[in-house]
Amino acid sequence: MNYRIVSAALVVACLGCESNEVPPEQAARTFAAALGIKIDGVSCAGVDTDSDGYVTCTVNRGDGQLWSLQCAALGASDFGSKYATGCKQSIDKNPSPTNTNVTVVR
Repeated sequence: MNYRIVSAALVVACLGCESNEVPPEQAARTFAAALGIKIDGVSCAGVDTDSDGYVTCTVNRGDGQLWSLQCAALGASDFGSKYATGCKQSIDKNPSPTNTNVTVVR
């Protein structure tokens, strides 16, 4: 009897679940366009290695500069984690004093 109540509660809870259906490459292009940045290409990782709902995307800005973004992974969901959508600029989660390869995008 209790398993039916729990199962019903999970089904009702998941009816409100949303997941990201926008490919991260498309999200990166949209993000750059919204900032008025013309790009030549985008490449995104296929796996969310730190389980935050985002994958790393590298954007070729066309002027010889590469730009690192975090874009929502396909299927990223708010069930059990924060809802990931769109893109954000990458931030080094483990900075080291020897990390001198920093690009500032304005």
